Amino acid sequence: MQAQLQGHTGLITLPAIGAKANGCTFAGTLTGKDGQPYALVKLDQHATKRLTWSDAMAWAKGLDADLPSRPESAMLFALLKDKFPPAWYWTNEEYNSSYAWYCNFPYGYQGSDHKSAEGAAVAVRRFPLQFFIPFFSGEEVAL
Repeated sequence: MQAQLQGHTGLITLPAIGAKANGCTFAGTLTGKDGQPYALVKLDQHATKRLTWSDAMAWAKGLDADLPSRPESAMLFALLKDKFPPAWYWTNEEYNSSYAWYCNFPYGYQGSDHKSAEGAAVAVRRFPLQFFIPFFSGEEVAL
């Protein structure tokens, strides 16, 4: 996969979807709400038990990561479904003050549940593309 970065000449080569490095799995690229492309990696570490939404958010933050957004969860299901034990996984998005969104990985649908419900959690990190290639190749990068 290749990508053109605004302000850079030439193309950069991205790893294959599912490639592993630095304890992460490359999930693909998306465009943020600001219009800038970014790379998404799934941390290989999953939560070891089911968590409430607030506990899942705190668990991911403790890994210097985040829960995936709804669009990111849809992409993870589409491209890396086989990397997830069957369960529903919290997203980082609230439905309202009492409910939050989840993605069901056996089937791919999304719904909301009470934040006190216990679901599975996976952590992701987002990288602007100019910082991603050095990170994924193991080079030191100041973010």
